[in-house]
Amino acid sequence: MMCTVITLVLVNFIGTAWSLDLVDLLHQLPAPAESFYCVVQSGRQRYMVQEVFEHFSKNGQQLVVVTTDDFHIPIEKISHFLITFDDDSWDHTELLFNNLFFHRGWNNLGYFIFLCGSDSSYDTLRKYAELMKMLGITKSLLVFSNYQPYGYDYFAKTIIHFTNVRIMIQHLQKDHLADVQGYVLRISVVQFILNIIITFNPLKVEGSTAMFLEAFADHMNATIDWHVDVWHPSEAEQHKLPRFQRSMFLTLSIVVFLLSEAYLAKMFSYIMNERYESHLESLEEFERTTIPLCINFEVEEAYRNTILQISPNLHSRLVQRNDSKEWHDMASCSWLVFHQMAELFVNYKLNHDPITLRKKLYMLPQILGWHQSQHSISRKGPFLKRFAMTYQRVNEAGLYEHWKELTNHQYIQRKWSSLTVLGWDDLLSLWYILGYGFALSVVVLLGEIVFKSGNHSTVPAKGYTMQTW
Repeated sequence: MMCTVITLVLVNFIGTAWSLDLVDLLHQLPAPAESFYCVVQSGRQRYMVQEVFEHFSKNGQQLVVVTTDDFHIPIEKISHFLITFDDDSWDHTELLFNNLFFHRGWNNLGYFIFLCGSDSSYDTLRKYAELMKMLGITKSLLVFSNYQPYGYDYFAKTIIHFTNVRIMIQHLQKDHLADVQGYVLRISVVQFILNIIITFNPLKVEGSTAMFLEAFADHMNATIDWHVDVWHPSEAEQHKLPRFQRSMFLTLSIVVFLLSEAYLAKMFSYIMNERYESHLESLEEFERTTIPLCINFEVEEAYRNTILQISPNLHSRLVQRNDSKEWHDMASCSWLVFHQMAELFVNYKLNHDPITLRKKLYMLPQILGWHQSQHSISRKGPFLKRFAMTYQRVNEAGLYEHWKELTNHQYIQRKWSSLTVLGWDDLLSLWYILGYGFALSVVVLLGEIVFKSGNHSTVPAKGYTMQTW
């Protein structure tokens, strides 16, 4: 049984041309004395190997770019194949690749390096694995180039969907690499030494990628041959923050923590102290409260007689509405109104608080009393036409709409009972904390400038060369 070696390289280059690192990678691969490189690509993907072209032209090495299946170099002389593609040009690249090897013969001794210019995705990895299986390629390399910090790792994106081991096993049984039973699964992790996505340890590969691959290997009875490589270790020092910046970040983190805790404490205190009162359900419950009855002085006498008939205990809680104390300036108030009018106010759209989803005004479900009105209507209706004509002219003149808009405007502009969540006095303590935090940051910065020594002891980053096969 042929042992298929599949190498997957996950690349995340920061601020540098990734094709420069591709040149370094090519130099690490074993090659005959007269190496011949062949680039198989679509016309849109030239930028992926532009640096390779320039490097080979300067050093006089042999390189051919293939865009069709018509070229005059014997395919058995080629030692390295560079196949560039992305999700959009994969079909063209696959057709060109198949025509080359099915029509001109087969070279199974060369190294095949697939350069993917798009995000590392499940679909891209599946296409690559199918091509390797169909052509029987034994020495291949898949390199992802992605400048998005959270999109380069297919395995890291997939593992977040696993909520338990059972779901992971079900996924692994359907994975496109499920035919690696007994094979060697070579995984190369190519990372900068400073990277926040995968925790890098020179002696151990960690992170979500390693967890997924180890579970994959345990389930599929495969062997993982880890190859760890740190690209450009000399550049790691330039990403190191100065001492005063680290101190300032630490100080600001403490300040933000204190501000957040102070704000949460204030908000919780407000929430606990400003609770909503439960709605009253009966007249007996209303009598046990101290809510006043607000009335208009013009109808005071009629209201007093009505209230005496309903409940004598409420007679002393009448409050007249006047210029000095409006009803909407009170914390709470109540009225005796007709049921139809109460429904109109309670069900009005502006009565619903969009934040708390509660009604600002509500009415007791208990009916306090009722009366019946009778109207005498003439059989012949002598004034019907005159009333209808007057009503029509009022509507045509727009007076009715004007009165309605004016009423709505006055209703909206009413000063409802307002509660201040956080006032200036409440925020003073938070501003004090912020001011002290920035003052401490300035002290740290000045101390760094005064006491900073010029001879920092630095430890050079260790580089690990990727093993070849």
